[in-house]
Amino acid sequence: MRESSQTNGSLNGEMARDLRALPMFQRLSEATIRELNRQARWLDVREGATIVLPGDLLDKVFVVTRGEFWFFAYTEEGKVVSLRESSVGSFIGEAALVGGFTANFAVEASADSTVAVIKPAAILDLFCQDRELVLSLLRSAIDREQVLIEQVGELMRLCRKHARHDGSASIHPIPTHSDIACRIGTYREAVSRTMSHLQYAGIIIREDDRLLVPDVTKLGS
Repeated sequence: MRESSQTNGSLNGEMARDLRALPMFQRLSEATIRELNRQARWLDVREGATIVLPGDLLDKVFVVTRGEFWFFAYTEEGKVVSLRESSVGSFIGEAALVGGFTANFAVEASADSTVAVIKPAAILDLFCQDRELVLSLLRSAIDREQVLIEQVGELMRLCRKHARHDGSASIHPIPTHSDIACRIGTYREAVSRTMSHLQYAGIIIREDDRLLVPDVTKLGS
């Protein structure tokens, strides 16, 4: 298998098959990390292969230890819209922990990758023994939510500046993703993912040299 570039703290070889090597798990007890490693089924995924398809029942949790994945969905017109990415240390499919959810998105490897596949029951059993495992999952979810909130906040600021009487906003010129990223202290890729999500939801519309927000109130909903 061709090795992908070692980026974003990517792990290679045997280290990609040991969850204790991930910084997010550094605070876990030795007993917890040993049990997670024992329960994990290691899966090498080639670039371009999918691990989740729309309609799949989310019944397992993936932990990325090498490479990178991207989430995408299809519009009614069949257009592919990028939602977000998951790099080393990310969880995929946490909804499996509460059960009953099906995916309305796909997850594809954007580089040769490795994931630990763990059954939800194994993780839930360990929650009672090591609260640091719970905190690791919460931190992951909160980090994603915080970035989204900051980006939407910056977009709302721009909308107020370019507001129109009918409750819409026309932003001209369109700020670059790099510019927004610098303002809120994040990466351009993170901004790109959020903007794609907002376009997919119909909250923002890109028209040539301007960004149209038909209903500014929907940004805060």
